[in-house]
Amino acid sequence: MTAPKVGCHLIIFGQAGRDDLDGTLATVKAAGYDGVEAGMLCGGDAAEARRHLDAHGLEQGSVSTNWRMLDEFDGVLAYAKAVGARMIQMSGQHRPEEGLHWYDTFAPRFDAAARQAHEAGIPLCYHNHSWEFLRYDPATGEIIPGDPQTDPSSPGQQPGGVVAMDRLLERTDPAHAKLCVDVHWVHHAGLDPATYVRDHAARIGYVHIKDMAYAGPTPRRQGVLRMDDSVFKELGHGEVNLTATWDALKGLGMPWVVYEQDRTARPVAEAIGISRAYLRDHLGI
Repeated sequence: MTAPKVGCHLIIFGQAGRDDLDGTLATVKAAGYDGVEAGMLCGGDAAEARRHLDAHGLEQGSVSTNWRMLDEFDGVLAYAKAVGARMIQMSGQHRPEEGLHWYDTFAPRFDAAARQAHEAGIPLCYHNHSWEFLRYDPATGEIIPGDPQTDPSSPGQQPGGVVAMDRLLERTDPAHAKLCVDVHWVHHAGLDPATYVRDHAARIGYVHIKDMAYAGPTPRRQGVLRMDDSVFKELGHGEVNLTATWDALKGLGMPWVVYEQDRTARPVAEAIGISRAYLRDHLGI
């Protein structure tokens, strides 16, 4: 089985990644990555982006977007095709106050874009955070009490109801609406990433391999954590069971996987080097 190519999400570089693209790409290449995930580089000029990437022997394997880009999806898809991307990922919005209505409104729009992307040969994958695993009352569509962001004293949501992520999956077509599973955020939601990827294997386009460490109060909240209950960590330096998760994933034959770390306390070159070594030495990719 051919090992997937490994990309580095440029989010870890912050503003420096936008101010000095060539320096950023040189750092990524030196760490041993095959390519990058990012938004539309060079202001969306795919030819210019390809020139920079080619100069460093890298590819932009995936394009990172969010739900607002549905209004500009033709341009996103054109950029992805021109730059040679394998995948497009789209994240949603944390709007618990809008209840299930937000997902019911978003789902058909995402599904239509995913169909368009599928026909173009570049899968559109929904990128989860942990808020998609909050629960809602199916009768009212309102969030079940215990939302960790608005109720810091709560030990967790009450059981039952509809999980927002399940609602989104139910209302999109598995033939073309795929997933970019972020294993950090699945773990942050109180779920086991290895189990989650096994259960949703048929819908996975690719994954974000990402680690975290708990930094919240004791006792630990059950279910979805607060955003400030965790910190982003270099791979292998957190608590996510990445080896078990990769064991559950590697049979899918994914051509592309991405290391993502939103922030680091280390120099960025050091952080991405640590994570690349972990992927090679512990996951075999």
